[in-house]
Amino acid sequence: MGAEININPTMLTWAIARAGYIVDDFLEKFPNVKKWIEQIKSPTVKQLEEFARRVHIPFGYLFLQEPPKEQIPFPFLEQVTIKLIRLVLMYMILY
Repeated sequence: MGAEININPTMLTWAIARAGYIVDDFLEKFPNVKKWIEQIKSPTVKQLEEFARRVHIPFGYLFLQEPPKEQIPFPFLEQVTIKLIRLVLMYMILY
């Protein structure tokens, strides 16, 4: 059995929610994770690697004291939208 690691329970619940899961449903499906959050048991490195893969976060995020501040690059989306509108308008004018 591998070495067990203490992980901040807040990071676990944040990771589950960030992945789009309903936390209670996830914990029902994966009872070991519930034990980690309740600090009844501690996960091994292998278990944490699997958890990180399942919730689509970098493994190292699990060792942070608090969830990172993530920013979505909206300016890129705005530029794409403006270009698309211009193309549609040009098409409408030409045809």
